[in-house]
Amino acid sequence: MALDITALLPDPAHRTKRQAMVDDHFGSVHEGNFTGFTPAEEASFTTVQATSATALVAALSGLGPADKTIIECAWNGASSDGGRVFGLNASSLSANAGVDWGYTRPACSVIIRPAAGFSPTFVSTYSDGVLELVGLSKIQIENMVFDATSLKFSATPTYPAYAMIALKNNSFTNNDISAGNKFTVTMSNVRTMHATGNQFRNCSAAFVGSPNYLRSWDNRFEAMSNNDVHGIRGYDGPGAKAGWTAHIWVAGNIAYNMSAANPASGLHCDFLQISSIYETGQHWGYKVLAEFNVAHLDRGGGMAGTQGFFGDDGSGYAGDWLIHNNLILLSAYWACMPWDATDNQAKVVTKNMFLRAATANATQDAYPRIEGLRSVGVTGTGTLEVSRNYGALFTTGKVSGEQFSGNVVVSPRTNAAVGTRYVDVITGNGSFTTDANGYLTYTSPDAGLTDAAQAKAAIAGFAQPLAGWGVTAGPEDPALWPSGDYANLGSGGTGGGGGGGGGGGSAPYTLPGPTLTINVQVV
Repeated sequence: MALDITALLPDPAHRTKRQAMVDDHFGSVHEGNFTGFTPAEEASFTTVQATSATALVAALSGLGPADKTIIECAWNGASSDGGRVFGLNASSLSANAGVDWGYTRPACSVIIRPAAGFSPTFVSTYSDGVLELVGLSKIQIENMVFDATSLKFSATPTYPAYAMIALKNNSFTNNDISAGNKFTVTMSNVRTMHATGNQFRNCSAAFVGSPNYLRSWDNRFEAMSNNDVHGIRGYDGPGAKAGWTAHIWVAGNIAYNMSAANPASGLHCDFLQISSIYETGQHWGYKVLAEFNVAHLDRGGGMAGTQGFFGDDGSGYAGDWLIHNNLILLSAYWACMPWDATDNQAKVVTKNMFLRAATANATQDAYPRIEGLRSVGVTGTGTLEVSRNYGALFTTGKVSGEQFSGNVVVSPRTNAAVGTRYVDVITGNGSFTTDANGYLTYTSPDAGLTDAAQAKAAIAGFAQPLAGWGVTAGPEDPALWPSGDYANLGSGGTGGGGGGGGGGGSAPYTLPGPTLTINVQVV
C-alpha cells in the first residue's frame, strides 16, 4: 500500500510548501490544469477515422475553431508522412488583448488514438523525422507509437494558439541522435504539457522546451543517450512568456538501462536541467517539484558525465525548488543544484539518495554533490534547506540562509573514511571494485533490463541503506511510493485534480466512458 504524504514528508513545513506547488497546478480553474478530456467532454466529439499517416495529418490540418474531433488511427504497423500540421489561423480566432498570447481560447479540441483492433505506428519523413504541430489549441494523444519521429508543438503569429497538451501512454522509439539532433518532444510555445505513462526507448532526449506548465508523471526512459531526460529551456521572450512563472512537476518517472551509443557526441544527460542563457529578465522564473523519481544515469566510462537536478548558473531567473524522495545515480558533479539567481526563494532538498553511477567518466569529480548557487554579487533573503539526504558532498557558503542537517555522507572514493564507504552504507550487489583512477565501480543493477518495474526494483535493491529506507536519512522505500494521481496523496495532500482549463481540465486518470461515435473515413 502506497504511503501518504505525511509519511513521505514528515515535516509539516515541507508538506505546506508542496501543497502550495500542487495548488499552482490544480488549485484553481486555469489552462495549466489541463490533464486531458473527461468522458463527458468526449461525448460531444465527432469521431473520424484516418487510414494512414497522411490521412491523419490531413485531418489535423483541417480543424476549425469550433471542431471537437476524435481521430482514430485505423492502420497496422508503420505508416509514413512528410508533412507538417498547421492548425488554427489567426484570422479565424477572436483577438483578446487580455490573454497573453493575444486571442480567446477556441473550443477546438482533438484526440488522436488507435482505432479498435488496430496498432498504428507513425513515422515522419519531414526534416529529420519531425512531426510539427503548429497552432493547435487542445490536443490529447494516447496509446500511439512514434518511431524515429519527434513531436514538436509550436505557435507562430499566423497560427498563434499556445497548445494545451496531454500525452498518455504513448511509445517513442529509435529517436536517436544518429538520425539527427533529436529532441523527442519539443515544446516551443506551449501552455500545458501533461505527460503520463509514456515510454521513451532509444532516444537522445525526451522533453525539451519551455511550457508554462509541465507535468511529467510515471514516464519510462530506457536506453536514453546524449541529452536530457527533461531539458527545460527556451524562455527567450519578449512575448507571452515574459509574464510567466514556469511550473515544473516531475514525479514517478524512471530512467534505466542507459544507452552507450554515440559516445563522441560531447552531449551529456541530466535527469532535469533548466538552462537558457537568454532568459534573464524575460519571466519570473521556475517553481520545481521533483518527487518519487528513480534514475540510473550510467552512460559508461569515458563518455560525458550525467547529472541529476541542475539549474543553469548562467541565467538570471528566480528558482523555487522542492526536491524530495528521489533516487538518482549519476556520474558527473551535480546531484542537485537548485539555482536561484535572486537568492530570495525558499529551496528545499530533503530525503533523497544520490549515488555515483556504476561506470563514470574518470575525468569527472567522483563526488555527486548538493549545493545551491546564486548570481555573482547577489545576496538575498532566501533559504536553502538540505536535510536527511544521502550523498557524497554537501557544500556551504554558496547562498543565503543555508541549513544543513541530518545528511549522511556516502563516498565513492577508495580512500573514504570507514563508515562512509558504499560497503558501509548501502546494500550494494557484492561487486564493488576500483578502476585505474581509484574510483569505485560496480556492476550495473539495471543493465540489460527492459522492464521498468524490474529496473526500478533492481536499482532500489542495490541502493537500499543498510539502516533501512528513511530511517537515518534518504527516501522512504521506493516500493511504497505513490503513483498515478500525485495531486491527492492522502493526509496533507488535498490538491484538486484539475478544473476547467479553458474547457478541457479534468481530474487525472478518470476512466473512459461511452462516447458518441460517428464513423466518417478520412482517406
